Amino acid sequence: RTAVLSPDRSHKGFLLLGSDGWELAPVDICFPVLHGKHGEDGTIQGLLELCNIPYASSGVGASAMGMDKVYMKQYFRGAGFPVLPSCWFLRRAWDEDPKAVMDRIEKELPYPVFVKPASLGSSIGVTKAKDRAALEESLKLAFEFDRKVLVEQGLENPLELNCSVLGYDGKAQASEIEMPISGGDLLTFMDKYLAGGSTKGMASLKRVLPAPIEPELRDKIRTLSVDIFNDMDCKGVVRIDYMYDMSLIHISEPTRHLRISYA
Repeated sequence: RTAVLSPDRSHKGFLLLGSDGWELAPVDICFPVLHGKHGEDGTIQGLLELCNIPYASSGVGASAMGMDKVYMKQYFRGAGFPVLPSCWFLRRAWDEDPKAVMDRIEKELPYPVFVKPASLGSSIGVTKAKDRAALEESLKLAFEFDRKVLVEQGLENPLELNCSVLGYDGKAQASEIEMPISGGDLLTFMDKYLAGGSTKGMASLKRVLPAPIEPELRDKIRTLSVDIFNDMDCKGVVRIDYMYDMSLIHISEPTRHLRISYA
């Protein structure tokens, strides 16, 4: 049936078109299980706010910031959270002078670098560049997906560690730490959503839970995750991904656990 969200805030729901005209279908709460643009970036949250419908996710501000990698890094840097060095560009700068863009990247960041569309997820359009030729191809690809592109210093041997946080209104708790395993430099869209035969989505991804890391690092990540969640005024459930420098990690053979040396 044809349905539209009513712009009348007193309706708090949908208008359904039937044979006798429009019928009101109130909504108690919305669970936005939408992915990517117009799902996680604050736009659907803003629409629900306008329609006066409660929803179970972070609000407009936190959602918009969390979807835009440039905004997120700038906020994290200002808040004192650890981020890798980076720079960003608009498509206009690339169209006008590609050489100047690459010159600035090479001046500010050592190889390897990761090139990422600013407002996409699921590793779409993300590539790793180890030299200028690869950098040029990576930038061309990223600008096909977004008018704004982030270039971030890469780690040669990163260990990805993920932590989820559940909370609302300043009260939050962190999950155990999980360690996804891709077997490569980057968890690609293929790794995340097309691997594992008939099992689709992130459920098909190989992972270790809880991650075999020392308690000190585990507690540090969980505390930092809750701080980020609260500082951004997030709501519901979020996942925060960390890249840890493998050069600071040593394998302890008797336990096969990851041993952490702090720089």
